[in-house]
Amino acid sequence: MNKKITLHISLIIAVLASVTFYVTQGKSIDSFNDFWQTKNQQGQVALEKAEFAKAAKLFEDPLKRGQALYKNAQFEEAAIAFNQAGTAEAYFNSANSLIMMGNYDLAIKSYDRALELKPKFSEAQFNRELALKRKKILDDAKDKMDEGTGGKLGADEIVFDDKPAQNNQSSVEVTTEETMSEAEINELWMRRVQSKPRDFMKIKFSYQLSREGENNE
Repeated sequence: MNKKITLHISLIIAVLASVTFYVTQGKSIDSFNDFWQTKNQQGQVALEKAEFAKAAKLFEDPLKRGQALYKNAQFEEAAIAFNQAGTAEAYFNSANSLIMMGNYDLAIKSYDRALELKPKFSEAQFNRELALKRKKILDDAKDKMDEGTGGKLGADEIVFDDKPAQNNQSSVEVTTEETMSEAEINELWMRRVQSKPRDFMKIKFSYQLSREGENNE
């Protein structure tokens, strides 16, 4: 029993000594945290505090680092980090990052990689179809501009129906309804980044097309 007490006291003294060492040597709090937590654990704490930039620097796990960068709107860096992880979910997240940069060609390829690794990945399939529709509209608009027609899309806004349509094709409805400011879109995105990315993508695509329609008129 006395031996256990002695060991316990020795451990306390060792811990106190280590704290004193860090203080006297002028070590930072981060260095002291390294004594108790891994970088990934520290990154998770920062992530939960919404300190995304700090979390991104701390995470050694590329998937986690990508998530922190993504939430900090550093989409190019996030895509690179996700690609390093190499899982279906990572390629899906990489594609979403590329979508946010407007790089639809690379986004579609990343969705393809995700589906190769996980063929029944419904979210990846849904977002891929959305990206293809978006790319086609932009390509058609470019063709019209090249032909000297002024590049009008013929609609201010596009809304993609979330319900499956006949012949396995998603329904597309063209409207001239709601528009949102860039700040509102960014705020909405950061709120939804942990919940339903497909809802945001529908709204973002609608917003982008609305603005393009206004600019081409």
